[in-house]
This record gives sequence, C-alpha cells and structure tokens, in this order.
Amino acid sequence: MIRLNISAANTSKVYASIGKSPGSSASSGLYSSSNNGSTWSKASSTAYINNQGWYAHDVVASPSNANTVYVAEMDIYRTTTGGGTLSKRSDWSKWDFNNTTVGATYEGTTTNYVHADIHRLYISPFSSTTLFACTDGGLFKSTNSATSFIGLNAVCKSDTDLCLHGRIKYQTANFMICGLQDNATFVYAGLPGCKRKIGGDGFSAVIDPTNDNTCFGSLYYFTVYKSTNRASTFSTVYSNSSGSEKACFSAPLVMSPANTNVMYGGTIYLKKSTNKGSTWSNANGGAALSNSSAPILKLTVSSYSADKLYASTVPGGGARSRLFRSTNGGGAFNEITGTLPDRYYTDIAVDPNNDDHIIVTLSGFGSSHVFMSNNQGNSWVDISAGLPDVPHNTVVFDPANAQTVIVGNDLGIYYATGVTDGSTQPEWIPYNDGLTDATMVMDLAVAANNKLRLGTHGKGLWETDMPESASGPLPERPVAGNNMVGGKITAAVYPNPVAGKFNIAVSNVIQPATATVRIYNMSGQMVQQFNTALQKGRNTIQADASRLQKGNYQVVIQTGTARIVQKLVKQ
Repeated sequence: MIRLNISAANTSKVYASIGKSPGSSASSGLYSSSNNGSTWSKASSTAYINNQGWYAHDVVASPSNANTVYVAEMDIYRTTTGGGTLSKRSDWSKWDFNNTTVGATYEGTTTNYVHADIHRLYISPFSSTTLFACTDGGLFKSTNSATSFIGLNAVCKSDTDLCLHGRIKYQTANFMICGLQDNATFVYAGLPGCKRKIGGDGFSAVIDPTNDNTCFGSLYYFTVYKSTNRASTFSTVYSNSSGSEKACFSAPLVMSPANTNVMYGGTIYLKKSTNKGSTWSNANGGAALSNSSAPILKLTVSSYSADKLYASTVPGGGARSRLFRSTNGGGAFNEITGTLPDRYYTDIAVDPNNDDHIIVTLSGFGSSHVFMSNNQGNSWVDISAGLPDVPHNTVVFDPANAQTVIVGNDLGIYYATGVTDGSTQPEWIPYNDGLTDATMVMDLAVAANNKLRLGTHGKGLWETDMPESASGPLPERPVAGNNMVGGKITAAVYPNPVAGKFNIAVSNVIQPATATVRIYNMSGQMVQQFNTALQKGRNTIQADASRLQKGNYQVVIQTGTARIVQKLVKQ
C-alpha cells in the first residue's frame, strides 16, 4: 500500500509512504520526488514502517512548508528538512491502563500518547501546526506540530467509545465487560465510564451471573484472563497468544448459566473447564470438532443444562462451515448443519425457555440470513423474509418474551414479534432510531435493567429500550427528555392499508407536548419526518403516504418521554 501527498507550498514536491507486509524485504518507508513524480529517491532511512504497513500508514506535508512532513504507522514521526532522520512524535505504548476513563482528553501516561495503527494524517487548512491522526483507537489532535496530543473521543460519552467487534457481557446494569478489537477490554463499573484492562485486542468476555467478582476477558486466538476481584486485576488461565493451536482471531468463551463452574471455549478443539476457568482441557475425546484447519467460531450453552451446547465452525481443510450440537457436555457432537446455506454461522441464540428452540444468523450475501429450529437443529426453517441481504452478525431472544427476536446486521437492528414455530414468516421491523446510517451491529445483550445494549464496528457501545410490539396500542416508553407526557399513551393509524392521506390518533396525553413523527421503510431508512403539537387528551395527526412506494412501513411517534410504534401498509 502506498500513500501520496503534495504540499501546497511546492506542488512539484511529492511524498510517498510505502508500506509492506510483515517479514517482507520489499522497499518501504518515506520517498520523495522533486519533479512531479518523474523520478524518486528515498528521503529517509528511519524505519517507521514495521508490521502494520500493509494495513495502516500515511504521509502528509505541511501546506506552508514543503519540507515539514509527518509520517505514521504505529507512531507519528516528523521531519523539517524533507527527509533525513525522522523524529518520533507519538508513542502508542503509553496507554494508561486502569487509571484513565476511555474518552478522556488524555488516555496515556504521557501527553504524546496516540493509539497505534494510524490510517490517516490531516493538517488543518487553518493552522499548519494543527495535526489530526485517525487511528484504530479514535481521533487525536495536536495544536503544536505534534509535540503533544489530546484525544477527541469523548463525543462518544463515557461508555460509548470506539467499539470494534464488541463482545458484551453484563451482570448488573452498572457492571459490564466489553472486548474490543485493538482497543483492549473495557470494564464499566458505573460512572465516570469505561477503563481499559488486559491490553491488545479484546474479544470474548464473561461475568459469573452468581458472583460478579469472578469475570473473564480474552485476547486473540483464545488466550483467557480471569479476575476474582471484579475486574480490578486479571491473571492468565489459558494462553494461545502465538496461535500455535489454530483458532479464530476472535475465539469464543462462554459460561454455563445452569452451572457456573462449567465453561467452554473454542480453538480447533472444544475447550472445557469444570472449575470456573482455572484449568482447561480438550473435550470431544480430544479430537478437533470439524478438522485441524477449521476452528470454532461461536458457542452457546443452554440456560437449563451445562451439558447442552451448540457450536459453529469456519470453513477449512476442505470442510464447509458447519454447525454442531452436544448433549453430554462436549463428550460427543452431532452435526446439525442440514440444509443451511454455506455461509459463516455468526451467532446462535437458545430460547431461554426451551433449549430445543434455537436461531442462527448467517453472514455473506445472496442467501437467507436467519434460520430457526424447533427440534435442536434436526431441521431448519428460513425466517429471513423482509430482512436486507447483508451479513447478519448477532441474535438474541427477549428474555421476558421469547417470541420476540432481535437481530443485528451490517445495517443496524431489526426485531420481530410472535416468532413461534416458523409456520408463518415473522414481520421484521427496523429499530434504528437514533443510530447513524449503516451501523454494523456485532453483538447484542439484554442488560439487567431491561435495556438493549449493542456493540458496533467502529461506532461505539450503545444502550436503548427494548423494542415493543408493533401490533396494536402501545404503552408509554420513557426516553431522555422532559416529563411532558404520561399515562398509558395509545396510538392508532387509520385507514390502514392506505393509498394517500391517513390519520394517526394519539390518546391519553395528559399535558401539551411536541411530537416528532417519523416513517421508516423496511430497510430502516427514514422516508418522512415532521413535528406536530399534541394537546391534552385525544389528538388526530394527519399524514400523507401518497409519495411512498408500495409496501410496509413503521410509523414512530416520539415525544419527550414516550415512543410509540405502529405499522403502516401503503397500497
């Protein structure tokens, strides 16, 4: 990968940062041309390109002085002579673990901390001494020519900083662990927010539901850390950090809700612990679950029995993606892939009331993405109708009503109610109000306060209320805002189906308020929005669907403290 930059101070001067793959002997580093790229020479022998040059590096020249140049890969370097020896300006190793809140202005032990894997550098057009660095750990800024830096990630608030491939586990609403690729393991224990633990790439996490002093985090390839003091300190209980035993980069780790002494993990082998993660051994008779080239991607354990679990494996060694079931604690497995499409099986949800009832999500394109089984995987029903053809990453049952299912995909969140035996297709409703477009949802969890928490790829850790049924009048659902509306608010849309204008009846409003009406299509896109005033009592809101395409829509009526969802069919 080559990055190019030209200084506005001398448009004939071109700089190139050339990356390379780890272990490669190919040319790399800073090169320059003084004749618009006709000829090139190496500008510096400083080896700022290390192992990440295939993935992240950049170069930028000052718009006011063509000889002032910044380059970056893991760290930022500067020259004021157009080359020669580069001076190191930032140090990613100065992470301040345990002490600073994620998103604070300073997250390092020194003021020159900038997160590693620097993808882009920008100099402000208004000040040539102001430099921005876009990294795998967020955005950083210097106003003094890279002498010191501050983080600009507090916009995400205390517990919503950058979240890559988030894996969320919780015990109470105020204690949560989330593994983040390239951003360590976040621990949230109430305000002021999250702190980093363990280091490196954070992945699967576990909190003992019977005693949250016991909790776990993990690194790549199934290296497991255990804490017995509520995540204050961690120690290694299983190490595979070198990847000597083939495993997924983000390897699974789960604890049995029925017997918290029993834990499972996955490399090419099913790992099992019967003493709360202190020691581990290979289950399945010591044999690889699929084969020696196809590690385990996902594990889920029944809420009723520590012996019943489901596992998916990635393709490898000539085998396709596969799905398995064990009913004897991993002693033996039955393959239950059946008629499922050959895609990565990204998540498996087990009904909290019936461990024969499972739902699996699929990645990829060009096939269905959500399948259900009512007989522990012996047969499958496609329940994907109406969902977008994008990778689906995660699925959960509503623990209060297992007929409500929530999925996360590369466009956001969708939910369906009345999901039973699959004899009829559920109606999937987008649930993305407040999220930005195309939020890639990687993990879902229902917290103890009945909030839905989601980990995203690059857009933070979020919390919202659980979705409500879209069929019929809905109760008040509090959200952030002034208490202008109360009681059991109801709404109805009529006529429905509709070809043109329609009415929205909102009843039981106890105080005047302003309502926002939004209409979403089934891809989660907002196609109409307007504000209206609500008076005490019953209100009739007029709306117009004449410009909408034929199909199903979601009408959302939002006030300061209530959110009501209704279905609309455009003929």
